[in-house]
Amino acid sequence: MTPELMQAGAEARARAAARSADAGYAGGRTVSYGRRVEPGVVDLAHGRILYLEDITVSFDGFRALNKLSLDIAAGELRCIIGPNGAGKTTLFNLITGELRPDGGSVSLFDRDITQVPSRRRFHRGSCRGDARF
Repeated sequence: MTPELMQAGAEARARAAARSADAGYAGGRTVSYGRRVEPGVVDLAHGRILYLEDITVSFDGFRALNKLSLDIAAGELRCIIGPNGAGKTTLFNLITGELRPDGGSVSLFDRDITQVPSRRRFHRGSCRGDARF
């Protein structure tokens, strides 16, 4: 997550807090649970950008990821580190939809995208740097 995205998330949270405090706000679009969102602004009022719960991925009996849970909120910066074979690339392939988990779920902006193909995840904001859609 880049510093620009982190700053944008913090600004969007501040705008959402200001709007929710203003009972007379009537602009933007209505999301399914009743909040208003400005056109072109990512809805970060729920606080989560990416959430993985109990992710398990196996390759021929070898568990690359075993019940991994990860929660990234707006404005957070996380680093995924580890030795070769620790599952870092598997994790990113799972987030971008190149790989499906054996168990668990992946949510992006509070929407379950576990079964969403990579080409549709790209349009929701999840892709690798080399994606060409």
